[in-house]
Amino acid sequence: MTHLKKKVLIFIGFLPLIVFLFSCGKEPELEEYPFLTFEDRSIPSVYNCLDFDVVDEEIIFVCNNITIEQKIGFYHSPDGGKEWNKIGTIPYDFEFYDLDFKSISFVDEMNGIVVFNDFAYRTFDGGNTWNPITVTFPQNQEEQKLVFAGKNQNNQFILADFKAFSDSPDGIYVLNPTENEATMLYQFPNPNELHFSHGRINNNHLYLFTQQSSFGIKHILHLDLTNEKLDSLTPEDYNINTISDVVHGNDRYLLLYGKYSVRFYGDYEHFKYVGYATSFKSLAYLEQDDLFIVGGETAMHWHKNGAWETIRNEVGKGKIDGIDIKKMKVFSKDFLYLMGSHHFSKARIHEVE
Repeated sequence: MTHLKKKVLIFIGFLPLIVFLFSCGKEPELEEYPFLTFEDRSIPSVYNCLDFDVVDEEIIFVCNNITIEQKIGFYHSPDGGKEWNKIGTIPYDFEFYDLDFKSISFVDEMNGIVVFNDFAYRTFDGGNTWNPITVTFPQNQEEQKLVFAGKNQNNQFILADFKAFSDSPDGIYVLNPTENEATMLYQFPNPNELHFSHGRINNNHLYLFTQQSSFGIKHILHLDLTNEKLDSLTPEDYNINTISDVVHGNDRYLLLYGKYSVRFYGDYEHFKYVGYATSFKSLAYLEQDDLFIVGGETAMHWHKNGAWETIRNEVGKGKIDGIDIKKMKVFSKDFLYLMGSHHFSKARIHEVE
């Protein structure tokens, strides 16, 4: 065998190793991952955003905490966040760090309700003026203390209230946009045993986060607003009191535990993301594609085909730069609105087959 043939055979023998070494340092192709593109819809010079609500694809309301003036400020966009108009404010007479904001809900461009601390305000003119809410509740003559306001798929207000001088939820009501008389959907049988924490509505499901006063055990009261069936989600878990969010889809419930893990109700395997300065803050569900999404500081993930995948930005770096997601609201199968403390964005999902 000639000297040249020996060199050729040696090279061929080491060829797989050479290919492997060259491929180790190479980043995966972008096409392997779903990713997002962003359109910045932020409100100039507005900070400390609290919450937002979307009436339709174009009409959006955002509220923020004006700490120096001790007011809640409101902004309206008629075109999906391209332009913003400053509208009314609601003053409060306590320190800004004591503000406990509960919810904002607009059923159309004119009618909205906000709830914070022990107060609830209502607008009939698109947020320009706000007045303490005055609603007649059946079967209860005591003064009410609303703790949450949302809306159902019929664009009616859904209200949760407390009895006066008590921390016990009394019932769940439905209220038509231009009326002052509410109709009871459900009355709590043992209200004195529960203490309200916070609530949310998604996909026409209402969740009220409460604690049992004697044991401190958290219960998630769940009302399906389609069939008006109420039950309780009470996971048997050592860290149940850390549950801060829940979303429903395809007969499954995804729970957010604290800042660093999510888990499907009834399962015991947690999905955890441990990264630099990263935590989870909000959940969402895209019904058309059966996708669960979790978002937080610098990263977003979705659950697809039985596994969690990272949603990357358009440059494929594995994180969403400059996005600190406090709230997410899905509007269609391919885009959603994202809100952080200092920004507002419209994100479009690009799914890669």
